[in-house]
Amino acid sequence: MSESIDQGRIIHNVNKYLERNGFSIRFDERGVCQGLAMMHAKYCMEGREADFWEILKNISHSSSDSALENSHIFITQVLLAFDADQYNQNISQDNSFNMYKLESGGESKAFLPAFSFALVADDRNWANCLREIALDDNEIAQVSSIDHAITISKKNGQYHVYDPEYPTGLKSFSTESEVINELHKRVFRYETANVGLQLHLFRKPDASPREYPAVTDLYDRYLPNVNATATVRGNSFSTLRAAASINFDPKVTEYLLRQGADDSRNAANMAINANNTEALSVLLTTLPGDQSDLLIFALTSGKEAAFDLLMENEANVNLFKRGYGSMLFFAAEGGNGLLLKKCLEITKNEIQRYYEKAPPDIKEKLINEQLCRCLSNIEQGREVNVLSNAIKSGDSEAFTLIWNELKSAGYKFQPQDNMNYLVAAIQNNNTLVVSKLVNEIPRELLETTTLSQNALKRVNNDILIELKEHGVSVPSLPSKTESIFSRIFLSFLKKIFGAKEQPATDITVTWDKQLEVKSTFSPAKSQDFKQQLLEMRKGDSLTKDASKNNFKEQLVQMKDRAPTESTPQVITSPKMSV
Repeated sequence: MSESIDQGRIIHNVNKYLERNGFSIRFDERGVCQGLAMMHAKYCMEGREADFWEILKNISHSSSDSALENSHIFITQVLLAFDADQYNQNISQDNSFNMYKLESGGESKAFLPAFSFALVADDRNWANCLREIALDDNEIAQVSSIDHAITISKKNGQYHVYDPEYPTGLKSFSTESEVINELHKRVFRYETANVGLQLHLFRKPDASPREYPAVTDLYDRYLPNVNATATVRGNSFSTLRAAASINFDPKVTEYLLRQGADDSRNAANMAINANNTEALSVLLTTLPGDQSDLLIFALTSGKEAAFDLLMENEANVNLFKRGYGSMLFFAAEGGNGLLLKKCLEITKNEIQRYYEKAPPDIKEKLINEQLCRCLSNIEQGREVNVLSNAIKSGDSEAFTLIWNELKSAGYKFQPQDNMNYLVAAIQNNNTLVVSKLVNEIPRELLETTTLSQNALKRVNNDILIELKEHGVSVPSLPSKTESIFSRIFLSFLKKIFGAKEQPATDITVTWDKQLEVKSTFSPAKSQDFKQQLLEMRKGDSLTKDASKNNFKEQLVQMKDRAPTESTPQVITSPKMSV
């Protein structure tokens, strides 16, 4: 392969194609190596490696849109693998293979690894380990570090490394030592004597099964220091953390803990991100104290199974009940409609319990007012509430759930509220939310609304068209002669990705303030968040061995970790920049 097919060229051409066709989702310019490596593994296991190289050549050296139109499924699959948890919260980048099927012999089969393994060790131990794993011609290994991914295959005794950064795609090596040396120095560029790698080994579905070494046996032989780390670009890799992310056998986690692994809390976060409840259940036994940071991470990442496991701890249940307003805020950020619904039910039950002995004639009114306050109050220091957080998450189901709950409880949305929510929906390219809101806002107000010229490049065409149909002044849409393949491709992408796209942070939306109707039930500032936490502490929901300020600091840090520039604002000014 003499023509360059590195990922930089692929990313550039795909993004230009998406921009020309008015779709705001993009390949990450920092790289989509995870998606490309996963697709290489998939195509190899389907016996279509030649097709993989041909697609890369066509995308890298396309002179028209036709090559990209013919590659629409491939492009979508790369996007899914690279940012898997944006579209399915039960999956992370480390196990994005769960989103695919292998097409073999006219049948669709599960695309699952036959063997998964993670290790931090020096080059010699890793080379011996790779030799014992004994990759054969029917297999391919997808190998990752902290921020990069490749594949390793073996044919006729030669190892072949596919690195999306290689201009020509492949390099070949004769020995395991040569492979590890290449990975250490040139592919992953670790700055330490140790190399940290995690691998998923896939085997062709029609190949005869074979036995693999027991993971714990490999650790016995090639893991001299269970707490060793490997560092690259300031980030560290540990065996326990990586194993918690990719290995769903609880015996592996138990083994590492018995050997003295001491990174349980960070490993628990990795297990939550992967929804690996098998590893998480073991790790939680070493964390009997404050688990508030883990609970909040499960909520903000939308990991329902991990949340359910954490809620088996009575202390976490009490914590949630005492701070249900903030917990709902975190759950809305996670963008998992099913998890948010579960949290909403806990909240409603707690509100009903609180007002259980209220006078019958005002009981329902009190319950509804408290629920409205909980869902519409603005979080201190963030200028967003549960509903706007649901919009920001990109999950239309989460928005609809909170919207309908507020309506049912008697909340009176005012044009000011809805205009602010509309701006956030435009910013996040949330088509379904925009469609709902433009039918709730008076047309005479929409007719005074103007979008800046940047909207033409950063907002989906279907949103611009809908806004224009409802009277919004939008930049003139260019006339296009899209082929049927292009229309099918974009429709396919929108069906899969929905609203979960890159925020359009450089758009200005203005409207006529004189036409706004002042709200009679406008969102009020919620009680100071830190004060809420102090009150939660009074209920003894935390264990005695937790430090006095630890819980408060952890929640505040978790609460403030999102970049402010991507946060939609709820303001009273007639002009909002997003």
